Amino acid sequence: MRQERMGIRSAEAAAAAHGIDPLATLISLPRDRLYMYTKLLKDLEDRTPRNHPSRKNVETALKFFKNVERQVWEEKNRDLLRKQVIQLEKRFKPPISLMAPQRVFYHEGDVKILEDRKPKIWHVWLFSDLIVYGRPSWLNTGFYRHKGSITISEYGNAPEFGPFALYVSNTQGNRLQIIASNEMEKEFWKNQFSRCPKAKLSAVDQEEQNQMWELQNQIHNKLVLEERKKPPPPPPPPREPDLPNGWVELVDDSTKNKYYYNEIEQVTQWERPV
Repeated sequence: MRQERMGIRSAEAAAAAHGIDPLATLISLPRDRLYMYTKLLKDLEDRTPRNHPSRKNVETALKFFKNVERQVWEEKNRDLLRKQVIQLEKRFKPPISLMAPQRVFYHEGDVKILEDRKPKIWHVWLFSDLIVYGRPSWLNTGFYRHKGSITISEYGNAPEFGPFALYVSNTQGNRLQIIASNEMEKEFWKNQFSRCPKAKLSAVDQEEQNQMWELQNQIHNKLVLEERKKPPPPPPPPREPDLPNGWVELVDDSTKNKYYYNEIEQVTQWERPV
């Protein structure tokens, strides 16, 4: 009975229901045990009546473990992204240093970069605060030769270089001009740059974006108002009164007209009986 009050038997039952061996949890990593604890607490919450005095404590414990589990997995993901940065360093000859606090890797691909006023294809690596570009090394097969890097503090359109051109710049005003192949690629890179925590859209582009959103809101509101002004659907046609007792409605096969048959008197007529 004392075990029941302490929830020991409930915990054991919950572990058995989820196929968890209590002994196995002792040799699991603490990070992995968090998920097991959350499942057990959730099962305990489901088994605890809402009016039970311990219900609130169980809910508080479950909320706490869910929050800890989320933080642990977020840190695990950040650690994986940091390891990606270390792996990318090894792809350059001569080697370059890319590690920085909170720096994570976002995207890798080819893009045209304006160099001496001519677009040339470069391989780029986008990080949370930095864009790096280079080309495959001629001397070291399988490695890249670093051409340049620029921290990202601002990005935006560069219409002076074409309809699909955009730029990134650092706090010193140095710019990297990117020439996309089409509008879709241009928007893709702008979305990638918007992920960078310290990167801001240029004031001109921000104003254009705000105007576009305002116009979209106006169009949406106008469509909603027009929809509300539409007349209601027409009322249904008046329902014909029920036929008197003994009468049924039939359809003539040749003329497709309705006629009526009295099952009691066994007579037919074209007029609807009243």
